[in-house]
Amino acid sequence: MKKLLAMVLALVMTLSLAVSASAFKDDKDVSADYAEAVAVLNGMDVFKGYEDGSFKPTGNITRAEVATIIYRIYTGDVAKNDKSGLYSTYNKFSDMTGAGWAAGYIGYCANAELVKGYPDGTFKPSGNVTGYEVLAMILRAVGYDKNGEFSGADWSLNVAKYAEQLGVLKNVAKTTNLGAPATRELVAEILFRAIQQPMVTYTPAFGYVTDKVQKLDQTSLGYKNFKLVSGDGTDDWGRPTTIWAKDANANAKYDEKDTTEYATIVATPDAAFHVATTECDICEALGIKKTDKIVEIYDNGKLTKDTDTLTATETKDTLGAQGQQIEFYEVDDGYRMVIIDTYLAKVNDVVTEKVDSKNHVTRDDYLEIRVFDAETKTEANYTTQYVAGNDYAEGDYILVNVNKSATTKIILTNNASASVKPLVEVVGKADSFEGAQSEIWYNANKHTIDKTEYNDAEMFLLNMAGKKGTDKYTWFVDQYGNLIGCTSIDSTNYAVLKDIIWKSGTKAHAEATLVYMDGTEATAEVKSIDGLDGTDGLVGGFEKTLDDATTAQGDTVRDVKIEKLDTEVLAKVSTSDIYNDDYQGLALYKVETDKDGKVSLQAITTKANGDVKDTYVEYAEDVTINPDSTVLKIKKVDGQKVSYTKVTLSDNTHFLVREKNDNGDFVYSTYTLKDLPKYADDSLTVYYTVGDNGFVTRVYIKNATDESAFGKFVYMPEKKISNFKWIVDSSYDKGGYYEAQVYVDGELKWVQVSKAAGETLSDNVGKLYKAAKWNKSTDSDYFGQLKQVELVTEANDSEWASNKVVADYVYSGTLEGKVLESRDSNGNVENSWWIGDAKVISVDGKTTELTKDVLKTQSVWVVSKETKREGVADYIFIGDKLGDVASDAAKALHGSDLGAITLTDADLDDVKAAAVKKAESILNDKGISGVEIEVSYVNVDAAPVLGTTETLWFQFIVTDSNGDSEQAGSCHAAVTNNYSKTSLEAAIKDTLEKMTEIKDGMTTAAAKAEVEKKLANYDLDDLTVEVEGKLEAKNQVTVTVTGTDADLGAVSASAKVVVANAQ
Repeated sequence: MKKLLAMVLALVMTLSLAVSASAFKDDKDVSADYAEAVAVLNGMDVFKGYEDGSFKPTGNITRAEVATIIYRIYTGDVAKNDKSGLYSTYNKFSDMTGAGWAAGYIGYCANAELVKGYPDGTFKPSGNVTGYEVLAMILRAVGYDKNGEFSGADWSLNVAKYAEQLGVLKNVAKTTNLGAPATRELVAEILFRAIQQPMVTYTPAFGYVTDKVQKLDQTSLGYKNFKLVSGDGTDDWGRPTTIWAKDANANAKYDEKDTTEYATIVATPDAAFHVATTECDICEALGIKKTDKIVEIYDNGKLTKDTDTLTATETKDTLGAQGQQIEFYEVDDGYRMVIIDTYLAKVNDVVTEKVDSKNHVTRDDYLEIRVFDAETKTEANYTTQYVAGNDYAEGDYILVNVNKSATTKIILTNNASASVKPLVEVVGKADSFEGAQSEIWYNANKHTIDKTEYNDAEMFLLNMAGKKGTDKYTWFVDQYGNLIGCTSIDSTNYAVLKDIIWKSGTKAHAEATLVYMDGTEATAEVKSIDGLDGTDGLVGGFEKTLDDATTAQGDTVRDVKIEKLDTEVLAKVSTSDIYNDDYQGLALYKVETDKDGKVSLQAITTKANGDVKDTYVEYAEDVTINPDSTVLKIKKVDGQKVSYTKVTLSDNTHFLVREKNDNGDFVYSTYTLKDLPKYADDSLTVYYTVGDNGFVTRVYIKNATDESAFGKFVYMPEKKISNFKWIVDSSYDKGGYYEAQVYVDGELKWVQVSKAAGETLSDNVGKLYKAAKWNKSTDSDYFGQLKQVELVTEANDSEWASNKVVADYVYSGTLEGKVLESRDSNGNVENSWWIGDAKVISVDGKTTELTKDVLKTQSVWVVSKETKREGVADYIFIGDKLGDVASDAAKALHGSDLGAITLTDADLDDVKAAAVKKAESILNDKGISGVEIEVSYVNVDAAPVLGTTETLWFQFIVTDSNGDSEQAGSCHAAVTNNYSKTSLEAAIKDTLEKMTEIKDGMTTAAAKAEVEKKLANYDLDDLTVEVEGKLEAKNQVTVTVTGTDADLGAVSASAKVVVANAQ
């Protein structure tokens, strides 16, 4: 028992060591003895960490860095732009010229005789500092070394003597070598203890004395410069704390008026446990010989009225429970017991911070989580809670502590007031494993999974396995290794079939490599595969007649297929890799694993009659994904009619993309919406899943055409009937396309051009454009579909780069022989081009050579060759001189219909930002870029009311790269401001709370009818109303409504409504 107790104590004590407000990402690496010092000095802005958020406690520290900290302590000057620069020219040491940023700090400290150099006249600012040297510096700041005690052969002994007398080294182990380079945490400890000691004054009669002797108005450095005081407190969970704060009323002690805190340090418990523990073992850990009292009990942050007595001889009665943390702290008259429960929770939504134009936070980062805090066999029974921050992903299972007393404020809806929610702290992500129960326990809080026995945590509440002993489940463990919940393993387990092969032998089977959505790979034995509806069941969407095809051997290439036979459905797999190519990257599947570890690859489930019952994975081709608009758009062609189906993406959508490497092999890469490559419109073949909230959760991109696969630059030569004409075709956007012969990267190509891009090229012959957006052409006679172009100007051209093709607009230049120097608008050399082998292309084809006269009178663009040789030109394009970009852009934008703008929970800044995006899109369609656009006027003072659409008028200022600005007005847009689910529920609640139609003497049915009438504007389907309470004047009744919004799904709200007097 003692061994077990020791193990329990050791584990929990490491988990419960003093925590602080320092908030460094490597806090856990700071020694427990030095944690307080690190936290307080950081809070005082005296000793900071690194830009990456770390402190690096065991790293060395230089003499210059310590001089900087001593300066801050001695002067109290911790401003970002401090006054140290006034001393940067001080040159007492011979190596000060190399001190750089630290010169002023060293100069000041040397002037104040706080630091000394070496006998050779140097300071060695970048040298490591020793513990003795740090002590000497800070003790001089306290007032010592007035008689040169810290010089000579015995200086380190004298330093150590004073440090010991003052208690500066009380937390420093005796084995610490103070003559060695000091760590950052040791320096923090030395300085922290020293600044709490009274400053001293030297007198010939008494030596070093404090105010106790001379009655001088002396104080510590900490109080003198930072008003540093400390006092007792209690954290949100009931643990005793030490609060280090700034004294607000000059009484030299901590009180409630001292609200500026430097750091809060949580006490280390005198004993802690996470299992049910007998009183005798608790007493042994606390050193109680007979009895003692528990005078305070905090239950998950709430102070109870309970007390208890601990008896050293009690061997049966226990306190605590499995997985429940209990901590004991010695207080006046006995002990305080703190109880903290851990729950399993699932992240339901991840919401990102939103700010306005002034960088004010209008919505917080937060997680919406589902806490499983009651016994349940499904994930449908939970309590919704909110956690500040968003360090986890949607669908993650996490461990949390839920406070019964403390609250936190979180802005849940954009521009709404902060909501008060229970304080929830995340312990961490829940570790998990998969397995089936191999033994069922009926009268014990245990589970045996795959022959390994586990204890159940006290809060093992989510139990989807029940008493089933055959199926595999996902089991979650708490921070102590106890089971805290289990759920079906297929809830989020999706993977792509990378490859498959038949393994012969006595246990013949199909063995596959699966690529999961996070990019990890695993090998599995495959029992069945849902087949596809295309060739051999291996192409396209999912076919209901090929559901659950059993894997079997197929010997030749003709055998390898998924097919329905008379009595069975088979997925035939060859023993040879070369015949299984069609299986490579086949589709995205939900992976179901049985108790033997064999998997079924599921996409659909069929009913007994053969109809589809459930669909887990959707399929689509001719897909466009536009990360900027967060939409997955599926093209549908019905004869001459083209339409699009749209589903919504989010920042939480996971992407897995199949691509070919340089060897021609398929590789799989993971992306988020923010870093997803740009693909040509209508070029994607995808498999995807949709969550309960209607957002796409996973996308597997099986095939795609990268936009860069087409040409980068387009040049329109002289327009003729033979090379540019409109083709009427109702299957295309705008009713057709332009057929044009243009130069694509210097080569003449026939392309299909969108209406907007075609009109831009037609009006601007002889100018070079970036091909901003390509689509695949369904007609093999064309190189591709050119959807969008962007004029190459001084604002968006590029400098030469190795092994890249770039375009340079020659704003001005000089030509000497075969070398063209390109200069920017400020006259600076941008590029130096070797044009000896470059092909010259002009509007009419007559100019075949670049000359000085051409350079003066016409515009010149240079496109580089893809080579390591710097500045080699591949093509030179010649055309008319470019005009004023700002003026051209303003003319193109003036009077534009910006189209429809649809936003959610938007404020006016959101509306303006969306209008700017629309304006940019219009200019991009016209081939104009490299300008900044801002809204200078809008005809309203606020965004449209939620749930409404309003036509707004805008005026823009357009500024080009030369700083020229022009105004574009009379632009309009139809702006729709939609509710989010949260804001809609809040609006309904607000409407209910303001109701005056429920009156004294009404029947419940009549009250419900009034509520329904009041909520008619919200257009909710399946509206149900419940009214609870007495319908008497001035009484409050509870009104609860539920309904379905066509876009947001199920919504609900509840409010207290005051019953009005009858008229």
